[in-house]
Amino acid sequence: MSSVLEVKMINEGDDVRIVVPRSYFQRLGLERGDTLLVTVEEERTRAKRKNGKARAHRVHRVHKHN
Repeated sequence: MSSVLEVKMINEGDDVRIVVPRSYFQRLGLERGDTLLVTVEEERTRAKRKNGKARAHRVHRVHKHN
């Protein structure tokens, strides 16, 4: 079973949905309604697949803020 993390973009006002396993939230001690600070960074260009395309964006570990 998966949980959905919904993120409201501060500047653009667009909603983003990130689906992660429920165990991910439990492992971090997160509960519904917790506020998170998420940093999104792009993979470096040296990390390429065989077809020559760069990998998708990776979301790094979230930090819990109460």
